[in-house]
Amino acid sequence: MKAAIWPGPSTRSSRPTPTRRKCFTLPKYVVTNTLTEGTWNPTVVLKGDPVHAVTELRRASENVIHAAS
Repeated sequence: MKAAIWPGPSTRSSRPTPTRRKCFTLPKYVVTNTLTEGTWNPTVVLKGDPVHAVTELRRASENVIHAAS
């Protein structure tokens, strides 16, 4: 869903802000049972049960995780 609006900093603005640059370099985690890879970088595809996948990701991560649908 977000892939169509997340093409990258060079196509979204001719003058990306520091905040945009940071967002585009942060890893994106996609929970899916249909995709095999993300089309934007850096993307990690999480398979299986979404609740389990996100729970494990949060448990393993020391960073803030933002969930969007």
